[in-house]
Amino acid sequence: MPHAALNGQSTWYADSGGPGVAVLALHGFPLDARQFDPLLDALADDSPMRLVRYDQRGAGQTPWDGAPFDVETLADDAAALLDHLAIERPVLLGAGLGVTVALQLALDRPLRGLVLVGGRADAADALSIAGYRTMMAAWGPHGPPPPMLDGIANAWLGPRARRPALWTTWRSRLRALDRATLAARSEALNARPDLTRRLAAVDCPAVILHSALDEVVPPEMGADLAMALPHAPDPIYVDDEAHVLTLTRPDAVIGALAGLIERTGGPP
Repeated sequence: MPHAALNGQSTWYADSGGPGVAVLALHGFPLDARQFDPLLDALADDSPMRLVRYDQRGAGQTPWDGAPFDVETLADDAAALLDHLAIERPVLLGAGLGVTVALQLALDRPLRGLVLVGGRADAADALSIAGYRTMMAAWGPHGPPPPMLDGIANAWLGPRARRPALWTTWRSRLRALDRATLAARSEALNARPDLTRRLAAVDCPAVILHSALDEVVPPEMGADLAMALPHAPDPIYVDDEAHVLTLTRPDAVIGALAGLIERTGGPP
């Protein structure tokens, strides 16, 4: 898969290609573009969408240069990738922290639409910041202590017994993360801007998808997003699921994307 030189970074990306509507997928923390692999597997051959996914700074196959970065930096990187691929009016698919990055980008350039999964637009509060810093303090050479690792996996994916293979895969990936790089990503999450009052300026359709049992981003945050965005209907809530719907319910995410594309007139 290719890398692109974007804003001084060697950014890994993958493009499914095709004539469909371009969808740029923005992953969450501390995941990488592999959180969208189930979506790629679920795309039909005649799908009306072209899925572009990439690893943000310090995630997956995109190295970290050691310089601090923030949400605005991540949005600038996303914009640079769109320019590199000559994509003018994409749909942005944001998940987790990727929702904040997508909203930041939506304030800066025209989009076809937004699909926002399990995210929020407010700044981090003191309790949340303290929680992430406690997690980083506990992170060792082989990841966090097993009870903490199990808690993260449970919040993301639901009980181990429901998806043991997914648990094993992502638990292993978490344990392999570099602590220093992860700490820089965590600080970008902690320093995210409060975009709530600016969202009235987002002039494109939006679909909000949220787990009804989300323990990471409470479900009411989905309702807050819908109220703040001028072109968003009520959120779509997925029952009996955990936070990372791109991994656990790719069908629901594909359905939200397809619905938005149909709502905006189908492929160009």
